[in-house]
This record gives sequence, structure tokens and C-alpha cells, in this order.
Amino acid sequence: MKTKLILLFLSALFAVTAKAQVTEKWCAIDTNTTAVSEEGIDVAKDASGNAYVVAKSHNGTNYDICLIKYNTAGVRQWIKTYDGGSTDNPIGVEVDASGYVYVGGNTMVSGVNRLTALKYSSA
Repeated sequence: MKTKLILLFLSALFAVTAKAQVTEKWCAIDTNTTAVSEEGIDVAKDASGNAYVVAKSHNGTNYDICLIKYNTAGVRQWIKTYDGGSTDNPIGVEVDASGYVYVGGNTMVSGVNRLTALKYSSA
């Protein structure tokens, strides 16, 4: 009897949880005119609620690191592309308490894979 009550309770709990709805605040589909294709890798948010998306951007011949800033309404504020070698791959993005944006990745230079660290101001 106790087992049946626990199962009934859990079933009711999951049924209520399954009906919870998520509300979309904004959606941005960005088309960088200089890139053939982009692949989002990571997202970070600053203290003001701005979003920073780091992407792997293919310009037709090689890959670059692409960083895009969106404001709280989902409007693109700026886009920065880093081309440090034949192939650049982003790994992640973080924002510190001062608003500086850090991007980590790697860059292929003369056949050697090198660590890449980029720092941007939020402006």
C-alpha cells in the first residue's frame, strides 16, 4: 500500500512538472554576411543580461573564431571575427565582473595547434 501511494504521488508530481511551459523572451538568427556558415559553440551572459555567443565561422577557405554580442532584447550589438591562422576553433566564452569578455580556443599555425586566448571589452 505504501509503495502504491509513493508511486501515485510521483506520477502526479511528474504530470504537473511535464505541463510546465517555458516562455521564449527572444530569438536571434544571425547571418554574418562574410561567413559561409557558423556553428554556435558557447554562450555567456554579463551582469546586465547581454548575451555573448562564440561560434566557429567558416568563410569559404578556413575557420575563424566569431564573437557576437546581443542586448537583452536579442538585438545584435556587434560582431568580432578572429583569424589567427589557417584554422581557428573556439572552445568557450566567459564574462568577468568588470564586463570583459574572454574567448578560449585553439589556432593552427604552420601545422602546430596553438592555444588562443582573446579578451574583449563589452563595448
